Amino acid sequence: MSTKNSAILESRARRTAAGDGEQYAWLDWLRFGAAFAVLLCHARGGTWLDYGSLETGSKSLIATIFFVVTRPNLEPVVIFFVLSGFLVGGKILERLIQASFSPSSFALDRFSRIYVPLVPALAVTALVALVTGRTIDFGELAGNLLSLQCVVFSSFADNAPLWSLSYEVWFYVLAGSAATVIAGTGNKARLFAMILFAGAVLIYTALSPALLYCWIMGAVAYPLRNVKLPGLAVGVAALLAVSGAVASQLNMKTKESAEFALVWLPPRELAILVMSAGTAVTVAWLAGRPVRSKIIRKWQALGTALAAFSYTLYLTHYPVLELLNWLVATRYNDITVANIGVFLFKISVCLGVAWLLYLPFERRTGDFRRWFRSRFMGRGGRRSHDTR
Repeated sequence: MSTKNSAILESRARRTAAGDGEQYAWLDWLRFGAAFAVLLCHARGGTWLDYGSLETGSKSLIATIFFVVTRPNLEPVVIFFVLSGFLVGGKILERLIQASFSPSSFALDRFSRIYVPLVPALAVTALVALVTGRTIDFGELAGNLLSLQCVVFSSFADNAPLWSLSYEVWFYVLAGSAATVIAGTGNKARLFAMILFAGAVLIYTALSPALLYCWIMGAVAYPLRNVKLPGLAVGVAALLAVSGAVASQLNMKTKESAEFALVWLPPRELAILVMSAGTAVTVAWLAGRPVRSKIIRKWQALGTALAAFSYTLYLTHYPVLELLNWLVATRYNDITVANIGVFLFKISVCLGVAWLLYLPFERRTGDFRRWFRSRFMGRGGRRSHDTR
Protein backbone atom coordinates (compact mmCIF):
# COMPACT_ATOMS: atom_id res chain seq x y z
CA MET A 1 0.00 0.00 0.00
CA SER A 2 2.76 2.42 0.90
CA THR A 3 4.57 1.69 -2.38
CA LYS A 4 1.39 2.40 -4.31
CA ASN A 5 0.77 5.65 -2.45
CA SER A 6 4.37 6.77 -3.03
CA ALA A 7 3.98 6.01 -6.73
CA ILE A 8 0.80 8.09 -6.87
CA LEU A 9 2.49 11.04 -5.18
CA GLU A 10 5.56 10.76 -7.41
CA SER A 11 3.37 10.61 -10.50
CA ARG A 12 1.51 13.73 -9.43
CA ALA A 13 4.79 15.47 -8.69
CA ARG A 14 5.95 14.71 -12.23
CA ARG A 15 2.69 16.05 -13.66
CA THR A 16 3.11 19.22 -11.63
CA ALA A 17 6.65 19.70 -12.91
CA ALA A 18 5.39 19.21 -16.45
CA GLY A 19 2.68 21.82 -15.94
CA ASP A 20 -0.18 19.31 -16.22
CA GLY A 21 -2.16 20.06 -13.09
CA GLU A 22 -1.13 20.67 -9.49
CA GLN A 23 -1.67 18.70 -6.32
CA TYR A 24 -2.03 20.47 -2.98
CA ALA A 25 -2.04 17.62 -0.49
CA TRP A 26 -3.16 19.58 2.56
CA LEU A 27 -6.10 21.05 0.69
CA ASP A 28 -7.49 17.57 0.00
CA TRP A 29 -8.27 17.10 3.67
CA LEU A 30 -9.85 20.55 3.79
CA ARG A 31 -12.05 19.72 0.78
CA PHE A 32 -13.22 16.40 2.16
CA GLY A 33 -13.65 17.88 5.64
CA ALA A 34 -16.00 20.55 4.27
CA ALA A 35 -18.14 17.96 2.47
CA PHE A 36 -18.17 15.73 5.54
CA ALA A 37 -19.21 18.65 7.76
CA VAL A 38 -22.25 19.27 5.54
CA LEU A 39 -23.09 15.55 5.74
CA LEU A 40 -22.83 15.61 9.56
CA CYS A 41 -25.12 18.64 9.76
CA HIS A 42 -27.85 17.09 7.62
CA ALA A 43 -27.54 13.63 9.18
CA ARG A 44 -27.81 15.05 12.68
CA GLY A 45 -30.80 17.21 11.69
CA GLY A 46 -32.62 14.17 10.33
CA THR A 47 -31.83 12.02 13.38
CA TRP A 48 -32.53 14.32 16.35
CA LEU A 49 -34.83 17.21 17.12
CA ASP A 50 -33.19 20.60 17.67
CA TYR A 51 -31.14 21.06 20.82
CA GLY A 52 -33.83 23.01 22.63
CA SER A 53 -36.29 20.10 22.22
CA LEU A 54 -33.99 17.47 23.75
CA GLU A 55 -34.87 15.91 27.04
CA THR A 56 -33.16 17.67 29.94
CA GLY A 57 -31.17 14.55 30.78
CA SER A 58 -29.65 14.51 27.27
CA LYS A 59 -28.31 18.08 27.45
CA SER A 60 -24.87 17.14 28.69
CA LEU A 61 -21.66 19.01 27.89
CA ILE A 62 -20.71 16.40 25.30
CA ALA A 63 -24.14 16.65 23.66
CA THR A 64 -23.87 20.43 23.57
CA ILE A 65 -20.46 20.25 21.90
CA PHE A 66 -21.78 17.65 19.43
CA PHE A 67 -24.71 19.87 18.42
CA VAL A 68 -22.46 22.92 18.07
CA VAL A 69 -19.91 21.04 15.93
CA THR A 70 -22.58 19.51 13.67
CA ARG A 71 -24.55 22.74 13.28
CA PRO A 72 -22.64 24.53 10.45
CA ASN A 73 -23.94 24.12 6.90
CA LEU A 74 -23.16 27.39 5.09
CA GLU A 75 -19.65 27.76 6.50
CA PRO A 76 -18.30 24.53 4.94
CA VAL A 77 -19.71 25.70 1.59
CA VAL A 78 -17.81 28.98 2.02
CA ILE A 79 -14.67 26.87 2.33
CA PHE A 80 -15.62 25.17 -0.95
CA PHE A 81 -16.00 28.56 -2.63
CA VAL A 82 -12.65 29.81 -1.35
CA LEU A 83 -10.95 26.59 -2.50
CA SER A 84 -12.62 26.90 -5.90
CA GLY A 85 -11.47 30.50 -6.22
CA PHE A 86 -7.95 29.50 -5.23
CA LEU A 87 -7.67 26.45 -7.49
CA VAL A 88 -9.67 27.69 -10.49
CA GLY A 89 -9.60 31.47 -10.28
CA GLY A 90 -5.95 31.50 -9.26
CA LYS A 91 -5.04 29.29 -12.19
CA ILE A 92 -6.90 31.64 -14.55
CA LEU A 93 -4.84 34.58 -13.30
CA GLU A 94 -1.65 32.58 -13.71
CA ARG A 95 -2.54 31.55 -17.26
CA LEU A 96 -3.40 35.12 -18.19
CA ILE A 97 -0.03 36.31 -16.94
CA GLN A 98 1.65 33.51 -18.92
CA ALA A 99 -0.51 34.30 -21.99
CA SER A 100 -1.59 30.64 -22.08
CA PHE A 101 -5.28 30.89 -21.21
CA SER A 102 -7.45 28.74 -23.50
CA PRO A 103 -11.20 29.48 -23.34
CA SER A 104 -12.12 26.14 -24.93
CA SER A 105 -9.98 24.12 -22.54
CA PHE A 106 -11.28 26.08 -19.56
CA ALA A 107 -14.89 25.53 -20.64
CA LEU A 108 -14.35 21.79 -21.10
CA ASP A 109 -12.63 21.41 -17.73
CA ARG A 110 -15.36 23.28 -15.89
CA PHE A 111 -18.22 21.60 -17.76
CA SER A 112 -16.87 18.12 -17.11
CA ARG A 113 -16.04 18.90 -13.49
CA ILE A 114 -19.62 19.98 -12.80
CA TYR A 115 -21.71 17.73 -15.00
CA VAL A 116 -20.01 14.33 -15.05
CA PRO A 117 -20.85 13.84 -11.34
CA LEU A 118 -24.00 16.01 -11.40
CA VAL A 119 -26.04 14.07 -13.96
CA PRO A 120 -25.93 10.74 -12.06
CA ALA A 121 -26.55 12.63 -8.79
CA LEU A 122 -29.70 14.14 -10.30
CA ALA A 123 -30.76 10.64 -11.38
CA VAL A 124 -30.35 9.43 -7.79
CA THR A 125 -32.33 12.45 -6.57
CA ALA A 126 -35.15 11.68 -9.03
CA LEU A 127 -35.19 8.01 -8.03
CA VAL A 128 -35.50 8.88 -4.33
CA ALA A 129 -38.30 11.32 -5.15
CA LEU A 130 -40.21 8.60 -6.98
CA VAL A 131 -39.69 6.03 -4.21
CA THR A 132 -40.86 8.47 -1.54
CA GLY A 133 -43.98 9.37 -3.52
CA ARG A 134 -43.12 12.81 -4.81
CA THR A 135 -43.75 14.17 -8.30
CA ILE A 136 -40.77 15.04 -10.48
CA ASP A 137 -40.87 18.56 -11.87
CA PHE A 138 -39.04 18.37 -15.20
CA GLY A 139 -39.00 22.16 -15.53
CA GLU A 140 -37.22 22.32 -12.20
CA LEU A 141 -34.82 19.62 -13.40
CA ALA A 142 -34.03 21.62 -16.55
CA GLY A 143 -33.55 24.75 -14.46
CA ASN A 144 -31.05 22.95 -12.22
CA LEU A 145 -29.15 21.64 -15.23
CA LEU A 146 -28.87 25.27 -16.36
CA SER A 147 -27.76 26.29 -12.84
CA LEU A 148 -30.77 28.54 -12.33
CA GLN A 149 -31.68 27.25 -8.88
CA CYS A 150 -31.79 30.15 -6.40
CA VAL A 151 -32.43 32.40 -9.43
CA VAL A 152 -35.71 31.16 -10.92
CA PHE A 153 -36.08 27.58 -9.68
CA SER A 154 -35.77 25.67 -6.42
CA SER A 155 -33.23 22.90 -5.87
CA PHE A 156 -34.38 19.83 -7.79
CA ALA A 157 -36.60 17.48 -5.75
CA ASP A 158 -35.60 19.22 -2.52
CA ASN A 159 -31.93 18.24 -2.84
CA ALA A 160 -30.92 21.26 -0.77
CA PRO A 161 -27.13 21.30 -1.41
CA LEU A 162 -27.75 21.91 -5.11
CA TRP A 163 -28.25 25.59 -4.33
CA SER A 164 -24.50 26.13 -4.21
CA LEU A 165 -23.95 24.85 -7.76
CA SER A 166 -25.66 27.90 -9.22
CA TYR A 167 -23.04 30.02 -7.47
CA GLU A 168 -20.19 27.75 -8.56
CA VAL A 169 -21.20 27.63 -12.22
CA TRP A 170 -21.75 31.37 -12.49
CA PHE A 171 -18.40 31.94 -10.75
CA TYR A 172 -16.88 30.03 -13.64
CA VAL A 173 -18.85 31.93 -16.27
CA LEU A 174 -17.86 35.31 -14.84
CA ALA A 175 -14.19 34.43 -14.50
CA GLY A 176 -13.91 32.53 -17.79
CA SER A 177 -15.66 35.18 -19.87
CA ALA A 178 -13.61 37.99 -18.28
CA ALA A 179 -10.41 36.05 -18.96
CA THR A 180 -11.45 35.46 -22.57
CA VAL A 181 -11.94 39.19 -23.12
CA ILE A 182 -8.60 40.00 -21.48
CA ALA A 183 -6.75 37.27 -23.37
CA GLY A 184 -7.86 38.71 -26.71
CA THR A 185 -8.66 35.38 -28.38
CA GLY A 186 -10.51 36.82 -31.37
CA ASN A 187 -13.36 39.26 -31.95
CA LYS A 188 -16.14 36.66 -32.10
CA ALA A 189 -14.92 34.90 -28.98
CA ARG A 190 -14.57 38.20 -27.12
CA LEU A 191 -18.05 39.35 -28.18
CA PHE A 192 -19.56 36.05 -27.04
CA ALA A 193 -17.61 36.31 -23.78
CA MET A 194 -18.89 39.83 -23.14
CA ILE A 195 -22.46 38.62 -23.62
CA LEU A 196 -21.84 35.76 -21.19
CA PHE A 197 -20.27 38.13 -18.70
CA ALA A 198 -23.26 40.47 -18.87
CA GLY A 199 -25.61 37.51 -18.39
CA ALA A 200 -23.65 36.28 -15.37
CA VAL A 201 -23.73 39.77 -13.81
CA LEU A 202 -27.50 39.80 -14.34
CA ILE A 203 -27.78 36.38 -12.71
CA TYR A 204 -25.86 37.63 -9.69
CA THR A 205 -28.44 40.31 -9.05
CA ALA A 206 -30.59 37.41 -7.76
CA LEU A 207 -27.75 35.76 -5.83
CA SER A 208 -25.67 36.85 -2.84
CA PRO A 209 -22.68 39.00 -3.84
CA ALA A 210 -20.98 38.12 -0.53
CA LEU A 211 -20.45 34.55 -1.74
CA LEU A 212 -18.97 35.84 -5.01
CA TYR A 213 -16.44 37.80 -2.94
CA CYS A 214 -15.48 34.56 -1.18
CA TRP A 215 -14.52 33.07 -4.54
CA ILE A 216 -12.61 36.21 -5.53
CA MET A 217 -10.67 36.17 -2.24
CA GLY A 218 -9.56 32.62 -2.95
CA ALA A 219 -8.35 33.64 -6.41
CA VAL A 220 -6.50 36.72 -5.15
CA ALA A 221 -4.73 34.61 -2.49
CA TYR A 222 -3.33 32.21 -5.11
CA PRO A 223 0.05 34.00 -5.54
CA LEU A 224 0.63 33.77 -1.76
CA ARG A 225 1.26 30.03 -2.07
CA ASN A 226 4.83 30.84 -3.14
CA VAL A 227 5.37 33.40 -0.38
CA LYS A 228 6.84 32.47 2.98
CA LEU A 229 4.17 33.94 5.22
CA PRO A 230 5.15 35.00 8.77
CA GLY A 231 3.75 32.84 11.52
CA LEU A 232 1.90 35.83 12.96
CA ALA A 233 0.14 36.48 9.65
CA VAL A 234 -0.94 32.84 9.39
CA GLY A 235 -2.15 32.88 12.98
CA VAL A 236 -4.20 36.05 12.40
CA ALA A 237 -5.66 34.54 9.22
CA ALA A 238 -6.68 31.35 11.01
CA LEU A 239 -8.20 33.42 13.83
CA LEU A 240 -10.19 35.45 11.31
CA ALA A 241 -11.43 32.27 9.64
CA VAL A 242 -12.58 30.72 12.91
CA SER A 243 -14.06 33.93 14.39
CA GLY A 244 -15.92 34.67 11.15
CA ALA A 245 -17.35 31.14 11.08
CA VAL A 246 -18.42 31.40 14.73
CA ALA A 247 -20.05 34.80 14.19
CA SER A 248 -21.85 33.46 11.13
CA GLN A 249 -23.18 30.53 13.12
CA LEU A 250 -24.35 32.71 15.97
CA ASN A 251 -26.33 34.77 13.44
CA MET A 252 -28.48 31.79 12.49
CA LYS A 253 -32.10 32.34 13.46
CA THR A 254 -33.19 28.95 14.76
CA LYS A 255 -34.66 27.52 17.93
CA GLU A 256 -31.08 27.03 19.10
CA SER A 257 -30.38 30.77 19.03
CA ALA A 258 -31.41 31.15 22.64
CA GLU A 259 -28.86 28.49 23.58
CA PHE A 260 -25.87 29.81 21.67
CA ALA A 261 -26.45 33.42 20.51
CA LEU A 262 -24.83 36.59 21.85
CA VAL A 263 -26.38 40.01 22.46
CA TRP A 264 -24.70 41.74 19.49
CA LEU A 265 -23.19 40.29 16.34
CA PRO A 266 -21.98 41.69 13.01
CA PRO A 267 -24.27 40.94 10.03
CA ARG A 268 -23.87 37.41 8.75
CA GLU A 269 -22.63 38.62 5.34
CA LEU A 270 -19.81 40.51 7.06
CA ALA A 271 -18.98 37.46 9.17
CA ILE A 272 -18.79 35.34 5.99
CA LEU A 273 -16.44 37.86 4.37
CA VAL A 274 -14.17 37.83 7.43
CA MET A 275 -14.20 34.04 7.40
CA SER A 276 -13.41 33.83 3.68
CA ALA A 277 -10.54 36.33 3.95
CA GLY A 278 -8.92 34.35 6.74
CA THR A 279 -9.61 31.06 4.97
CA ALA A 280 -8.08 32.30 1.71
CA VAL A 281 -4.76 33.20 3.36
CA THR A 282 -4.78 29.95 5.33
CA VAL A 283 -5.43 27.97 2.14
CA ALA A 284 -2.51 29.71 0.41
CA TRP A 285 -0.26 28.88 3.36
CA LEU A 286 -1.38 25.23 3.37
CA ALA A 287 -0.80 25.00 -0.38
CA GLY A 288 2.80 26.03 0.13
CA ARG A 289 3.50 23.50 2.87
CA PRO A 290 5.87 20.74 1.67
CA VAL A 291 5.13 17.08 2.38
CA ARG A 292 8.40 15.38 3.39
CA SER A 293 7.66 12.84 6.11
CA LYS A 294 6.67 9.32 4.97
CA ILE A 295 4.02 9.20 7.69
CA ILE A 296 2.51 12.48 6.51
CA ARG A 297 2.60 11.24 2.93
CA LYS A 298 0.55 8.22 3.92
CA TRP A 299 -1.87 10.49 5.74
CA GLN A 300 -2.11 12.74 2.70
CA ALA A 301 -2.70 9.75 0.41
CA LEU A 302 -5.77 8.98 2.50
CA GLY A 303 -6.89 12.61 2.26
CA THR A 304 -6.45 12.53 -1.51
CA ALA A 305 -8.54 9.36 -1.77
CA LEU A 306 -11.32 10.87 0.35
CA ALA A 307 -11.27 14.22 -1.44
CA ALA A 308 -11.58 12.43 -4.77
CA PHE A 309 -15.25 11.60 -4.15
CA SER A 310 -16.13 14.58 -1.93
CA TYR A 311 -18.07 16.32 -4.73
CA THR A 312 -20.18 13.22 -5.34
CA LEU A 313 -20.71 12.91 -1.58
CA TYR A 314 -21.88 16.52 -1.45
CA LEU A 315 -24.32 16.02 -4.32
CA THR A 316 -25.82 12.69 -3.23
CA HIS A 317 -25.89 12.62 0.56
CA TYR A 318 -29.07 14.64 0.93
CA PRO A 319 -31.38 12.42 -1.17
CA VAL A 320 -29.83 9.33 0.44
CA LEU A 321 -30.60 10.78 3.87
CA GLU A 322 -34.12 11.64 2.74
CA LEU A 323 -34.65 8.01 1.75
CA LEU A 324 -33.28 6.73 5.06
CA ASN A 325 -35.37 9.23 7.02
CA TRP A 326 -38.44 8.17 5.02
CA LEU A 327 -37.79 4.52 5.87
CA VAL A 328 -37.29 5.34 9.57
CA ALA A 329 -39.42 8.45 10.12
CA THR A 330 -38.27 9.18 13.65
CA ARG A 331 -36.41 12.17 15.06
CA TYR A 332 -35.24 11.51 18.58
CA ASN A 333 -35.51 13.80 21.57
CA ASP A 334 -32.89 11.93 23.56
CA ILE A 335 -29.35 10.74 22.95
CA THR A 336 -28.76 7.03 23.44
CA VAL A 337 -26.33 4.42 22.19
CA ALA A 338 -29.05 3.09 19.88
CA ASN A 339 -29.83 6.35 18.10
CA ILE A 340 -26.13 7.24 17.92
CA GLY A 341 -25.83 3.94 16.04
CA VAL A 342 -28.61 5.07 13.68
CA PHE A 343 -26.74 8.34 13.08
CA LEU A 344 -23.48 6.52 12.29
CA PHE A 345 -25.35 4.07 10.04
CA LYS A 346 -26.79 6.95 8.00
CA ILE A 347 -23.35 8.48 7.59
CA SER A 348 -21.88 5.13 6.51
CA VAL A 349 -24.60 4.60 3.91
CA CYS A 350 -24.07 8.08 2.47
CA LEU A 351 -20.32 7.50 2.22
CA GLY A 352 -20.83 4.08 0.63
CA VAL A 353 -23.34 5.28 -1.96
CA ALA A 354 -21.14 8.25 -2.86
CA TRP A 355 -18.10 6.01 -3.30
CA LEU A 356 -19.97 3.53 -5.50
CA LEU A 357 -21.34 6.35 -7.65
CA TYR A 358 -17.93 8.02 -7.82
CA LEU A 359 -16.24 4.98 -9.37
CA PRO A 360 -18.02 4.97 -12.77
CA PHE A 361 -18.54 8.75 -13.04
CA GLU A 362 -16.49 11.35 -11.14
CA ARG A 363 -13.44 9.10 -11.21
CA ARG A 364 -13.69 9.03 -15.03
CA THR A 365 -13.85 12.80 -15.47
CA GLY A 366 -10.30 12.89 -16.85
CA ASP A 367 -11.16 10.14 -19.35
CA PHE A 368 -14.08 12.20 -20.61
CA ARG A 369 -11.86 15.25 -21.06
CA ARG A 370 -9.19 13.32 -22.93
CA TRP A 371 -11.80 11.70 -25.19
CA PHE A 372 -13.42 15.04 -25.98
CA ARG A 373 -10.11 16.77 -26.63
CA SER A 374 -8.85 14.03 -28.91
CA ARG A 375 -11.92 14.32 -31.13
CA PHE A 376 -13.14 17.88 -31.06
CA MET A 377 -10.42 20.26 -29.88
CA GLY A 378 -7.32 21.60 -31.55
CA ARG A 379 -3.86 21.93 -30.07
CA GLY A 380 -4.81 25.13 -28.24
CA GLY A 381 -7.32 23.25 -26.12
CA ARG A 382 -5.24 20.24 -25.16
CA ARG A 383 -3.71 21.68 -22.01
CA SER A 384 -5.95 21.24 -19.00
CA HIS A 385 -6.76 24.16 -16.72
CA ASP A 386 -8.09 21.90 -14.00
CA THR A 387 -6.33 21.49 -10.66
CA ARG A 388 -8.91 19.28 -8.99
